[in-house]
Amino acid sequence: LFKNYLDFDHDECTPIIDSYFNAWKRQDIRLTDEYRTKMLQSFPFIPEMMELILERVPARGGFQSVRGALGFLGNMVRLTHEKADLITAGHADLRDREVSSRLHELDGSGDLIPRAKSNLLELKDLSLASEITATTILYTLTSSGRDRGASREELLKHVINPSVDINNFEKTLLAFQKYASHFWLVEGRYFFDLEENPDAKVEYRSLTIDPDGSKSISFLYNLWKNEIFGEPNSVIFQGP
Repeated sequence: LFKNYLDFDHDECTPIIDSYFNAWKRQDIRLTDEYRTKMLQSFPFIPEMMELILERVPARGGFQSVRGALGFLGNMVRLTHEKADLITAGHADLRDREVSSRLHELDGSGDLIPRAKSNLLELKDLSLASEITATTILYTLTSSGRDRGASREELLKHVINPSVDINNFEKTLLAFQKYASHFWLVEGRYFFDLEENPDAKVEYRSLTIDPDGSKSISFLYNLWKNEIFGEPNSVIFQGP
């Protein structure tokens, strides 16, 4: 990032930039030649990542100085330099201690990041769960009001790369909406909130129900007898 910055030929990045550019275009993301130029200039980060860390985070009172922002970006390079061609918000894995620690500066309540991390741990086996969580929490912490959180297009840019199957993205995003109790979709924007989504909480708990349903049925019959009928000795006709 620094030692060879003045000697670095940005044109060498063209094949990588074009591969991402084309992958995003296939998802109907609006892109221009001007944006492609920005991608070359901000390499190895996508432009939105630089905006988040160098503009939106300081505007929210985070990182305190340029040194703090550079520290965050440096840690992102450490986490990704062997496995990613472009660095996005999706690489800010909340399970990394330094990422979590630095983002706590933006978490006024002190509880939002732990709750987002809890949802991630519950759904960690899903493809792209970490990337969707990381992107959503970064946008949540650096925005407010009606623009709180990330749009679908923003999520796509930070999560989709040329090797990602869009079906995995769709499936995981739907799973977060259905099962992640602190993950919300309101007016086209995805964000984490301290308030729990009761429907998602119930749906996630339903995953722990025994597959054949025998324990659930037994529990239900006992509930009817004791709580509804008030007659523990009642006989429930279960079918012919």
